[in-house]
Amino acid sequence: MQQVYPLLEQAQMIVLASPVYYHSFTGQLQCAINRIYALDKPKNLKKAALILSSGSDNVYGGAIYEYQNSFLDYLKLEDMGTFTAFGKQNKSPEKLEELRQFGLHLK
Repeated sequence: MQQVYPLLEQAQMIVLASPVYYHSFTGQLQCAINRIYALDKPKNLKKAALILSSGSDNVYGGAIYEYQNSFLDYLKLEDMGTFTAFGKQNKSPEKLEELRQFGLHLK
């Protein structure tokens, strides 16, 4: 995190990405989010987006809830959207193109 903190201070947007195993972020991402809270609010950070992947559909609720009602609200960030993919979608060319388009709109 000591290498990440200076980058967060300069960043205008953050994109969180995580597989979803049990209706939430991975432990590693959760630890990083907890450490971001320790900064209070990085001075230039204005926007955030979320990318989630899972083996099955309808398991994103907990992660999206935490993202919207904790992360965005606490840091007062603009929500740039959420992208999800599950199962075979994770390797499909169509979903990859959808993700590419999602990334392009984040500019």
